[in-house]
This record gives sequence, C-alpha cells and structure tokens, in this order.
Amino acid sequence: MSKQSETIQQLTDRVNALEAICFDFLTLQYNNASQAQVKFDDYRIKYTQEAIDKREAEAREKMLKDNLRAATAEFKERAEAQYWSLVFMDSKAQEKALSDIWSTATDGLELPKNTKQPTYSVYAPTEDQLMSRKSELESIIGSINETYCHDLIKHCEKSLTDSATALEREAKAQVAKLRKDDKLTESEREHQIKETEALYNAKIRQAINDNKRQISSAKNDLSRLQQSREELSKVKKALAELLMQ
Repeated sequence: MSKQSETIQQLTDRVNALEAICFDFLTLQYNNASQAQVKFDDYRIKYTQEAIDKREAEAREKMLKDNLRAATAEFKERAEAQYWSLVFMDSKAQEKALSDIWSTATDGLELPKNTKQPTYSVYAPTEDQLMSRKSELESIIGSINETYCHDLIKHCEKSLTDSATALEREAKAQVAKLRKDDKLTESEREHQIKETEALYNAKIRQAINDNKRQISSAKNDLSRLQQSREELSKVKKALAELLMQ
C-alpha cells in the first residue's frame, strides 16, 4: 500500500470511528435509534462544505447590508446636522462636504461591492427656518462675552508661567526647610523631601492643565462666536432676498 493510500485509509477509519461515536451519543440522548439516525443524517447534510460555504456567504451578505444601512443612516444624520453649513455652500463645496461626510460614515466598514454614496439634496431654507436660525444665532452671539474671552486667554497664558514659577519657588523653600530640620532622621528627611517634591509637581501639573483647559474653552467660544457672526450675516442676506421675492 502506498503512503497516500495508507493515509487515506487512516482518515477513513477515523471518520468511521467518529461517526460511530456520534451516533452512539445521539442514540443515548434520544433513547431511540431511529431518531438518532434522523438527527445524524440532518447533521451530515447541514455540515457539508457546500452548506457551510453557503451559510458563510449568507452571513457575509447580511453583514455587508447591515453595514450599508448603518453607514447610510449615519451619513444622513450627519448631513442633517450640518445643514446650515451645507446650505450656504456652492454646489462644488457641497459635493466635497457630502463626500467627506460619507467617508467618515463608512470609515472602517466593509460595504457591498460597487456601493455608491447616497444622494442627498440640500433644500433651500424657508422663511420660518431662516427666522428661527436667526434667533438661534443671535442668542449664541449674545451669550458669549468676547472681551472676557480675550482677557481670560491673556490671563491664563501669563498664569501658565507665573503659577509654575511660584509653585517651584515654594517647593524649593519647603525642601530647604526640611533639609535644615535637625529633628528628622536622614531617612525621614529624604522621605518627606520626596513627598513634598511629588506634591508640588502634582500642583504644577494641575495648574498648567487648568490654565490650558480655560484657554481652550475661551478659544472655542471665540471660534463659535466668529462662525455664528458669519453665518448670521448669510442668514440675514438669504432672508432679505427671500422677502424681496
């Protein structure tokens, strides 16, 4: 017997043994040889390679369709959220913006072949929509104190250096005081010095982070103020043109 024939015979013997074991377990479970045979045959049909490949293909198709539905829903949701940015763009800029939104929505998702970006129409706003948006923008503009934001940024940028310098000076003074304390043993002194330095390093990091956070918040407010002013100008212009019709 050739090596190949021997291997085939071994595999056949193992398959036969496995089938016998499975049939015995099914017979014990159902306590009926006929039912066991029906179940066994069912498994043999269900787990052919063709059947497995078909189930995997169906599962993949479902996954791709689910991904497409999710991406399409996110695309439309994002586009609607950016309506007031899109509506004042020219057609080319709108196309680019919608393409970017679709790219974001589909990032990391596997989609069916030949999937195309969904169509999305940016309709011109009505008079009521423009009036409502005008009120929203005026409210945003009125809620942001531009002078305060500039003063806060200036103060915090100066405080970034001043607070760190002051805390470093204070830390050095505390460490110098500990080094002169004769009541402490050498190990106690080194331990307290390390704790003091760690404490002040934490205070410095906290002060820096607090100032950076306030600067970032103030800059975001100023950016929002500028964007709102620019959009309000466009809204007023669109409203005036609409009322003149």
